[in-house]
Amino acid sequence: MTLIAATTENPYFSVISPLLSRSLLLTLEPLTDEDLKGLMARALTGERGLGGP
Repeated sequence: MTLIAATTENPYFSVISPLLSRSLLLTLEPLTDEDLKGLMARALTGERGLGGP
C-alpha cells in the first residue's frame, strides 16, 4: 500500500510517530528565478518540449 500526503505543518509535530518512522519525508523548496528560466528555456528548445519533432 502506498500513502502520499502533504502538509504545511512540521511533520515531526503533526504526524504520529509510528507513521513517521515508516515514511520517507521530502522537503520541497521554492524554485529560484534561475531555475524557472532554465525550465522555460528547456521547454521551448528541448526535444521533449516545444522544440521537438
